[in-house]
Amino acid sequence: MSIRNYRSNSILLIWFVLFLCPFSGWTQESVREELQPLVEEIQNILQQNENSASSDHAVSPAIICIGGCPGVGKSTIAKLLQKQLTDHNIVSIIVSLDHYGLSQKERKQFTSELDPRRIQWNKLHNNLSSIQKGETSITKPTIDQITKEMGEETFDLTHVDCILFEGCYALGDFFPMDFLQYADVAIYLETSLENIYDWKWQRELKKPVPRTSQAFFKHMMAILEDFAFHVYPTRKNADYIVVIDFFHHYAVTRNEKVKTNPTPDFNPLRIETLAY
Repeated sequence: MSIRNYRSNSILLIWFVLFLCPFSGWTQESVREELQPLVEEIQNILQQNENSASSDHAVSPAIICIGGCPGVGKSTIAKLLQKQLTDHNIVSIIVSLDHYGLSQKERKQFTSELDPRRIQWNKLHNNLSSIQKGETSITKPTIDQITKEMGEETFDLTHVDCILFEGCYALGDFFPMDFLQYADVAIYLETSLENIYDWKWQRELKKPVPRTSQAFFKHMMAILEDFAFHVYPTRKNADYIVVIDFFHHYAVTRNEKVKTNPTPDFNPLRIETLAY
């Protein structure tokens, strides 16, 4: 290593230790504060459900639906909410739409990862319906995100307070992704097109054999086309809109639920200029 490179690396390390490390705790605390409105809403829903329940029937878990574009951070926010709910003695489990996909071999016949034909809709509806009816357990599919090996797991719902159901179509109100009927709280996540592209690209680079930049661009164009057609229209169904910036800070606002969504900006020329 040259002296110049050594000095540069040393300066970067010192800058990281002195500047970034002291703020790591502050960042975690700020995220907690940013998501607190959602935690409070879930607490209110649970209290309302408990107050309205009859004495001879157990309260079924509340279902919190979290939707948005692929790569926006639905599973991340579900885990963050789960942790904060645990701190308030609220027991939750995460149900991911991705786990209800077809086998890897069956999915290969569909080019887009948002193709509705890739999902086992009946199995997912059966699980959510069972939860809503107050059944004491469900058996749901699982998938290892690395090996893609599929399996099953059974959840005992006896002491579960809420379900965090996350997936692109979680706020859908049209067949076969009509999940809004189960939602006690509907949350829609959004960010800029550039952020989605960058986050998905960074994830792509971690694969053993990543796509080329050209192949990735074509892949993203297919995703955004399906997103605009199938997922973005569900934004209007949200109780809360969560806007995420590049640094993964969350701005939570209550949705006015207007009949139409703002016109999305999906101009392909914007990402053709990105240097990947």
